[in-house]
Amino acid sequence: MAVGFGVTGIGAGDSSNNSLFGIDTHVAAGFDLVVNAGDCIIAGLSFSAADLALGPFIVGDNELDDLARKVTCGSVQMTSLGVIQWDTLQGWTEVFALLDAPGGKQRITGAVGGGVASKRLLRVSATTYSGVDSVGTPVIVSGTGTSMSISATVTAADRVVGVFGTRSGISAFNGSIRYLNNAGISLLIGDAAGTGSSQSLTGTRQKSGQWGGIVVPLNAADTVASCPPMAFDVGFGELDVQREQRLGGLRRQVFVVPLDSDGKKRYIDTADPKSPDDVTPLTLDWTNFLALTKDRIRDGWIDIGTRLEKRDDWFTFTDQTVMVAGGSAGRPEYITYHIDTWGGESYSRTLKLPIKSL
Repeated sequence: MAVGFGVTGIGAGDSSNNSLFGIDTHVAAGFDLVVNAGDCIIAGLSFSAADLALGPFIVGDNELDDLARKVTCGSVQMTSLGVIQWDTLQGWTEVFALLDAPGGKQRITGAVGGGVASKRLLRVSATTYSGVDSVGTPVIVSGTGTSMSISATVTAADRVVGVFGTRSGISAFNGSIRYLNNAGISLLIGDAAGTGSSQSLTGTRQKSGQWGGIVVPLNAADTVASCPPMAFDVGFGELDVQREQRLGGLRRQVFVVPLDSDGKKRYIDTADPKSPDDVTPLTLDWTNFLALTKDRIRDGWIDIGTRLEKRDDWFTFTDQTVMVAGGSAGRPEYITYHIDTWGGESYSRTLKLPIKSL
């Protein structure tokens, strides 16, 4: 069967203009996307950080690995397929992928943080494809001029996806344009069916300048289950990266970090008692605590001690969740949540989890 196009997200952009003097150390943007279960999601991210009035964005020796860069689908972090810097400019294009995506409405969020404070622009969008067995080796090119072109070879059943980013406007594409936005920073996502021979995906810029592009081959599966047409949910308004509860009736206990907490107390709240045989999800919500500085979670980890068993854990930009089993009957356990923020701060808070006597 051939790889088929699914849906396109409305995309989202963010800048650091909300901070003092329009500079910051992080940006993030997100949107909702309705996905068929099992589809492949290809997300493109375009990033630029420079201001002639403030000087260039500085990363140590221009190494992109000095920055934290990610795109998430709900609570799942997508895999980076490749990144290309726009020649010597402090900007780049990056592509992320998720095979066998969860179905339903998912939040797609892109974020970049680290380095020194600077004016930053970020744009992210995503497309979905059905019948994808695997992702081939990306072809990554950067250049200067009005024409952006990358060549790749795939079979007639496969499909190639091109993602191009630059600072100035993109005006045309020789394949099927799935997403194009030139507001503040340019990002184009398009694709074409394979031909079995080398083919070029070409985009046109309105004026000469530096750009970076990535072409991703999508290899077709042997068989594909059919599905009805879909429509994506268009939403507008303030960015909300709070993850909804997982499907399947997950019963979470949610605890809010108090604004006046300082981490010096042994614990900030007490959970409902659990049986040693229960598997219990416990969420710590940092939303209100971090809202005072408009900060977000960059990384998080959770300590559960030696008597509990960690079955799963995850975090979003605003909360952390851990699923725990076990525990010693009649003895309380203490679970400590740690976060590092995009703003460079670190916090830890602890919950008390009573264990029922058998």
